[in-house]
Amino acid sequence: MWRRRLISLPLFSLLTALLWGALPLWLALSLLVDVLRPRRLAATRTLLFLGIYLACECAGVAAAAALWIWPMNPAAFVARNWRLQWWWNSALFRAGLRCYGMRVAERWDSPEAGLAARPVLVFIRHTSTADTVLPVSVFSCRHGVRLRFVLKEELRWDPCLDIVGGRLPNAFVRRGGGDPAENLARVRGLADGLGPGDGVLIYPEGTRFTPGKRARLLERLSGAERERAAELRNLLPAHPGGPVALLEAVGPEADVWFCGHTGYEAAGSLADLINGRLVGQTVQMRFWKVPAAQIPADAEGRRAWLHGQWLEMDRWVGAAQEQPDSPSPRIA
Repeated sequence: MWRRRLISLPLFSLLTALLWGALPLWLALSLLVDVLRPRRLAATRTLLFLGIYLACECAGVAAAAALWIWPMNPAAFVARNWRLQWWWNSALFRAGLRCYGMRVAERWDSPEAGLAARPVLVFIRHTSTADTVLPVSVFSCRHGVRLRFVLKEELRWDPCLDIVGGRLPNAFVRRGGGDPAENLARVRGLADGLGPGDGVLIYPEGTRFTPGKRARLLERLSGAERERAAELRNLLPAHPGGPVALLEAVGPEADVWFCGHTGYEAAGSLADLINGRLVGQTVQMRFWKVPAAQIPADAEGRRAWLHGQWLEMDRWVGAAQEQPDSPSPRIA
């Protein structure tokens, strides 16, 4: 941990100083790029967003240090770290909307009132690093749900996620070379002490969707697995291990919320941002709840149920991409 932070903290500090210290020069260069390659000022927008992101990192680390130094009881310490996490996510979400001229449209198939009255599990689609700020903006900042995340270990190189995320009950898992049993144990542990106002969020796909990843996955699969995966056009198949482990751990206490979204496909890489694919996008989100009583009790039934819900999300994403909804006001 300390070896990683001895690299990440100075690196982010240096990048922040280089960008903000020479901002007029960087702005001139980005505007030149936008003149030579007109993309709706995409290069300049990306430069400004990177500057805000780095500023949020420095502010978040400073606030985390202040919380560590300031004397308080353990409960207050954790509560203030929750609020710091919410502020950081909300700031980045709003900055992305404003820098790229984006709008948000929401569809709630289930009433959102009283969402925090019971423990919740959130199963969300994954298309880009940018969509990681969506659930906090909706479930936490709006409804006060204290979300526990299943995150990949590599995200610890982000100083705020590393420090504040490590203080809160999140599970950082190793993909590929990690021990599957250990990863599942960490995921299952997120259900410990889950009560009203608490939630666990997981990305069942396990990685970001791209058409290329879907094609490579279909080449590797065979038989019934390939048939199920081929039914999905806009999502990768949901890995049942983590979701089923969470359902087993929480028992009949937690409802499941599904979150489908589209619009952030245009933020898959830095090249996408500079090419202007994200400018003016409408981020469409759909939420629906499955009450605990309607979820199958056996593991095999839960796997089939999850695949059915994933098919519904896949159909909605395809329809939403073909016929964009009228955007609602931006999330506050």
